[in-house]
Amino acid sequence: MSLLERGRPISFFVSESVDSDLTTSNSIVNATIQENEEYFRPKLQDFILKNGNFASEKPLNAFLQVTIEDSVYNDKENGSLKMIRDYIFLKAGNIQTDTQGMDDLKQLINGLLIESVENEQTEGLRKILYWFKKDIAPLNKLEKAIKAWDTDLDFDDGGKKYKRRQNGFRTNNHAMIRACEKDNFQMVYSFLNHNFIIDDLALKPCDVRDKSKNGSVSRMDYNKGKWSSFNLIRNDFSSPNQDDTLNAFKNFYATSKPAFLIAEFMRNRELMVKKELDSLSTDPITESFHNAHISRLGQINVVEYKTKFKTVERESKSFAVKMLDLCKNTDEASLLLLNDLKIHHYFPSEIAYELPYARLQVAVADKHLDFVAHDFCQHVLRSCWLRSDVTGDIVPWVNSNWFDRMFYLLQCVLLLPLYVLVFIPFCVLTDYQSRPMFEANNLYMDDIESGKKSKNYSRVPAFLRPSLFFFTVPFNRFIASIISHFLFLSLITLSVMNPNDLEYEIDVDWYDYILPVFTVAYIFIDLRMFFSNLKMKTEMMTLVYNTSFHLLILFGTLLRAVGFYQECREHLGLPDNGWINVYSNCEIDDPSHPDFDKWTSPVIFGYAFFGIGMVMGALKTLHWTQLMHNIGPLVISIKSVFKDIVHVALAFGFFLLSFSIGMKYIMELTKRPCEGEERLSNRTINPWNIEDPVNQFSTFQSAFKVSLWSIFDPGHPEVVGCSEGIPRYLAMFLWLIYQCIIVFILTNLLIAMMNSTLSNIHMDRVKQWKYARTSIWLKFFDKSIVLPVPFNLLEYLIHFIIIIYRNCMGQTENPLIKNQGEKFRRYLDLVSSLSKRYLNMVEDSKDNEVTREDLDNAKRDIIKYIEMSLAKKQS
Repeated sequence: MSLLERGRPISFFVSESVDSDLTTSNSIVNATIQENEEYFRPKLQDFILKNGNFASEKPLNAFLQVTIEDSVYNDKENGSLKMIRDYIFLKAGNIQTDTQGMDDLKQLINGLLIESVENEQTEGLRKILYWFKKDIAPLNKLEKAIKAWDTDLDFDDGGKKYKRRQNGFRTNNHAMIRACEKDNFQMVYSFLNHNFIIDDLALKPCDVRDKSKNGSVSRMDYNKGKWSSFNLIRNDFSSPNQDDTLNAFKNFYATSKPAFLIAEFMRNRELMVKKELDSLSTDPITESFHNAHISRLGQINVVEYKTKFKTVERESKSFAVKMLDLCKNTDEASLLLLNDLKIHHYFPSEIAYELPYARLQVAVADKHLDFVAHDFCQHVLRSCWLRSDVTGDIVPWVNSNWFDRMFYLLQCVLLLPLYVLVFIPFCVLTDYQSRPMFEANNLYMDDIESGKKSKNYSRVPAFLRPSLFFFTVPFNRFIASIISHFLFLSLITLSVMNPNDLEYEIDVDWYDYILPVFTVAYIFIDLRMFFSNLKMKTEMMTLVYNTSFHLLILFGTLLRAVGFYQECREHLGLPDNGWINVYSNCEIDDPSHPDFDKWTSPVIFGYAFFGIGMVMGALKTLHWTQLMHNIGPLVISIKSVFKDIVHVALAFGFFLLSFSIGMKYIMELTKRPCEGEERLSNRTINPWNIEDPVNQFSTFQSAFKVSLWSIFDPGHPEVVGCSEGIPRYLAMFLWLIYQCIIVFILTNLLIAMMNSTLSNIHMDRVKQWKYARTSIWLKFFDKSIVLPVPFNLLEYLIHFIIIIYRNCMGQTENPLIKNQGEKFRRYLDLVSSLSKRYLNMVEDSKDNEVTREDLDNAKRDIIKYIEMSLAKKQS
């Protein structure tokens, strides 16, 4: 029988249960209610009646809600917080000596904080935090006990040592974490303003190292966050991998929210103004990029949380794009792209501050497509791509017709040596690499003013300016690099074709001397790129490809030279009286000569390496075609599907190995050869053919061979031979299974994966192309090495001499770092403005729409206002 059928409304039973008991599990709450029963009982009963009777801790929850509402609407002298404070003040001694009493106090305060956060009571949270700081924490009898909530007190030689707890009251507080997850800036700022912190160092070892250098992190935290090497070999089971990853991720996720990033930044700026903080080590945008980077690593290292880390990466990148959107003009966007306070986390410190557009370098390294393809980024890069970074002169490439462009390219090809000869003294005399880039808004460097610019370069004749400042334009440096690349390919082609070859004589032509110089110059560039990307490990496949290409050409050239020298001495008996004499008297200049062992001769290896290098060099030309908007997406697609091919090839390798070995052992049981099998198996007479009706699994070599090449020509049951018996039919059945796996599963799986990859690229083909173009452009904005191959060897030599001179003169400081303070100050001012714009945007956005919770809060506010008004009239 229902309640209504019994003739009693539900409210009767609710009120009956409310009147029966208001006892809670918290002794402080119980005592406060008993001492102020006339004040609390009607409010608690009214709250329970209105909000139902289903909570497990109804009286305690009602007490917390009433206390929070009183803190917002009632004055401090007559509210619930004062009554709680009075009781605690009277019983402080008893509470301090009673472990359960301190636990109840901690539970009460944490409950007030959590309920304030969950109910979006920002003002109530602020007042409760202030009440705790001013009225509860300073009490003499409770001060040490409350401090113990955050620290562990150890005794060492009679002296006191405090260690911060990892999960104390102010550290990793659940209420603060919930405020961060709700992305409520005001609440998070209130917590930070009362010295609450969230420790996310477990997933940020780089931050631990930075703080340990400044002495701002404990040794315990340092050992917890540092990277350990060879933990398994050393049986070191105390590594960070053993920590609670879930709690570490919760803290990391909370600190990655925009509300926390902005609140922490503004709080630190206030501390800097008060001289309580020396400098800032991060800002919201820098930290969002850093969090995205940590998330990308987390998806690899902690696969179980891949989805969670992917969420953090997506939200962090979205926040960075929104901050870029809030820039009012390209001047602000340029200043934003030029700075990143954690650039040394991604690149070696020696070159970190020399990198142009630090923020964009990090975005490219972390594959931040939306940020890189943003209109502001592309506009800033395009405006600097054709502009001299010294004078600001612009190459009129965009507005020129095709005839003018072709004439300009021809001029660059013919006059490139002249440009190099003119630039070398200019580079030495003006210390070009140490000069900051020219910026039209003069935000990046302080010592460039319009007057100084005209004073320095106005006297240079107009006809000399293009030649003198040719390599100060990134676009011109790109053209010079393309010219060097095609010259290198031409030298390789000449060396292969050898048009000046003399019969029966080893002749060394001019291109044989120049080719090693080009190769060594390219290897120097590869080494520098490897050192630059040592931390981020970005574009490693491209770097490995280029390095392999150049090493193959170099080793091929050296092996050919050493091989001919060795073969001429050993086979012809020539005396060892110098390279030139041996080469001039040697008549073996053909690598196909029968005296050359096709398996051990260095000449054979040299020609093989050189041939592979030539193919790789020709394919490298596709890399530059990514700059073309019509061909670029196609090349990007080709590069992307190679990853799918590698993944399927690994799976194919397991099947190939398993079936080849198994079928070889099965077919060993057959002794009867087929008719003419001996003749067909003789490779000196008949070349290998998969269609030959012979046992192709007689040896491991032939078994692997037929299994491998059958992927391009499936079928052919004749590979098991023509013997009879169970082994033959069993091997044929295995061959059928192998063919089904290859044809029906792996091939179609590869096609599906490639279609998916191509579809994803096609959806973002414009962003993909802009990203690829930007990654190429940024290499030519780097001013450390600007001369093309092979002239970069001279530039390396000049740098080496300048470094030795500076060290001898005591000039070890990088000139680019001298004005970092002023540059960072302007950058931080911009970030502060962007943060305020972001908060205003969030308040006005659709994401901040009114919710049911907001309506309930508004309803309570109106009721309280009416009650207060009626109370004032009655009084």
